[in-house]
Amino acid sequence: MKRFQQTGITLIELLVTLGVVAILATVAAPSLQSMIERNQLQTLTNGMVSNLYLARSEAAKRGFNVVLCASDVGQTACDSSATNFAKGWIIFTDYDKNGSLTAATTKFDTNGDGLLDSPEEILAISEAPNPRFAIVSNGTPDNLVSYRPTGETSPRTFSIRIANAQNDKALSRIYFNTTGRVRSCTITSGEDC
Repeated sequence: MKRFQQTGITLIELLVTLGVVAILATVAAPSLQSMIERNQLQTLTNGMVSNLYLARSEAAKRGFNVVLCASDVGQTACDSSATNFAKGWIIFTDYDKNGSLTAATTKFDTNGDGLLDSPEEILAISEAPNPRFAIVSNGTPDNLVSYRPTGETSPRTFSIRIANAQNDKALSRIYFNTTGRVRSCTITSGEDC
C-alpha cells in the first residue's frame, strides 16, 4: 500500500505566522498614517499653488484682474466673512476690480468694441479641503488674492498657512513676492520656512 505524504502547514505554524504579521502591522501602522497625512498635506499645498498659478496666468492672458477667493457653501460666490478657505475656493474674472463676483446680468466690454457682452465668470472651483487641515491667509483681506494682468498680486505681502485643524500647528506655508510669484515650503521640526 502507498502512503501519501501530507503537505501544508500546521495550526501552530499558522498561528506563529499570524502573530508575526500582527506585530509588524502594529509597528508599521503609525508610520503609514504619518506618510498618508504628509501626502495629503503635499497634495493640498500643490493644489493651492497650481490654482494660484492658474489665476495669475489667466489674468495675464485675459488682460483683466482674476481673483482667487474663499467660496461660499454653494461655491457660486466669494464668502466675504470667511477668514479661511475651509469651504473651498473659486477663481473668477474680476472686470470691475471690486474683488467680488458680479451678477451674470451685469455685462462688461472686454474686447474694446464698445459692446457690453461679457459677464464675470467662474474659471475654476476647488472643493473644500480635508477637514484635517485649515488653510488660513496672512494678508489683507483675509479671504482673497487678486492678480493684475501684470502678474502682481493685491495685497502685495501675503502668505497662506496650512495648519493642523485640531491644534493649529503650521505644517506648510505658501508665500507671494511683490511680483506675484509663489513659493511653498513644508515646515519641519516646528521651524518656520
